[in-house]
Amino acid sequence: MFRHSPILLSTDFTFHSFYAMKYALAFARSYHARLHIVHVIDAAPMLPWACPSHWMWWDSFHEKEECMCAKAATRLQYYMQVLGKEGVEVDYRVVRGKPATEIVRLAEELECELVVVGTHGRTGVEHTLMGSVAEEVARHSPAPVLTIKHPEHEFIEFWDGSVHLRRVLFPTDFSAYAQAVLPFAVSLCREFGANLVLMHVEEPPSYSSEFLPEVALALPSQLEKESREKMQRIAEDYPDLEVEVVSRTGPVVQRILEVVKDLEVDLVVQPTHGRSGVARILFGGVAGRVLRRAACPVLTVRPEMPAVRQTKDMEQAHTADHRTEEVGTAVK
Repeated sequence: MFRHSPILLSTDFTFHSFYAMKYALAFARSYHARLHIVHVIDAAPMLPWACPSHWMWWDSFHEKEECMCAKAATRLQYYMQVLGKEGVEVDYRVVRGKPATEIVRLAEELECELVVVGTHGRTGVEHTLMGSVAEEVARHSPAPVLTIKHPEHEFIEFWDGSVHLRRVLFPTDFSAYAQAVLPFAVSLCREFGANLVLMHVEEPPSYSSEFLPEVALALPSQLEKESREKMQRIAEDYPDLEVEVVSRTGPVVQRILEVVKDLEVDLVVQPTHGRSGVARILFGGVAGRVLRRAACPVLTVRPEMPAVRQTKDMEQAHTADHRTEEVGTAVK
């Protein structure tokens, strides 16, 4: 899936992004991929109209910005030297602009097949006020986005930095979006010998308990049975994998988070519709809430991206066979 394809790692030099670096390195080594590291200088907060109390002359502003770029380049050069010793081809870029916008632009420009970002996992008022670069990247990236929080359950071995996946959770609503992303979860399970956990959550109608109490009592078990049968039919398409089927009723995000903890899931692979603006405010987003709150790394995939079509073609071929700016110099 990601083999020999570029990987983009975004860093803001915080502990969260440093923690995400070991995931980028592990995947780059596993898939023999080139690793691009990017740091985005967002100078907008220093502009006079953004913060009048910290007003500075234009000359001072540009001097400060140049100093930030130089310091970032120095740190990235060090990262490049350290990672290069691990046998991975690495280069770096320092760019200026809005972080999420520049990360998405570079992912497309460099034709990356995976973007790795650290996230603070903000929730509630803090998330509403400050937003999340990781979520914005996940909604708009042309490549799948692996988001890493800390602390959380991890699947990178401490002693050798290798990928050790045991369970990959794929929540599905049986839509075309979900089916288009399933090959990513399947590919990861095959690559690293992990179990695939298919999960569906059904939210019963809220009015049934009030107007139809007898139906309300029987409905959850009936819905779970039907969804389990659908997932078992999906599992039959992957006889080479160990597939677990989990069916629940209730609040979708809450049930997914519960299963992540109960089964000690290593990675969640989920589709996103890529909503933004008013649509995201009105409808929220299961993907965004899982990304923020899951107790393990999350791989978010936009179904309409080119990589999905390519991976789906590879999956179909495998099934058929089974059945018959400033740029640093790269080092290695």
